[in-house]
Amino acid sequence: MARRRAALRARSAGQLRSGDWLIPRVGGDLYADKPPFFFWTLASAIAVTGSMRIGFLLPSLLAGIGATLLVYDLLRRARGREVALCGAFVLLLTFQFTWQMRQAQIDGVLCFLTTLSLYGLLRHAVLGRRPAGSSPGGPSRARA
Repeated sequence: MARRRAALRARSAGQLRSGDWLIPRVGGDLYADKPPFFFWTLASAIAVTGSMRIGFLLPSLLAGIGATLLVYDLLRRARGREVALCGAFVLLLTFQFTWQMRQAQIDGVLCFLTTLSLYGLLRHAVLGRRPAGSSPGGPSRARA
């Protein structure tokens, strides 16, 4: 596990040093095994914080917080505040979720992005597409 973390740090630091944000490289060779978004978040966090250690862990931390908040919001809209708090708490108590978010690996960010896409899908399915200023029952119409 320590070797994987060191390799991820080296890729992100190399991306930050070279300025080549589009395509991750390892030792000058193209690295196409993983999507570049994760490396972009790592390199951005390292650039913003100025610390390799904090910048390396920050994307996974934010992804975990984001996924928890998305689950909370969906449950709050569907079942109420109490159920949403319980659901978010259960998610945080789930071993696999907490472990993945602490590992600073691509899986935590992928979990957040998957949750975000499902959140958008469910919000659209439940609320539909409404113009701004319209009521939940349908578009507002002026009476003559």
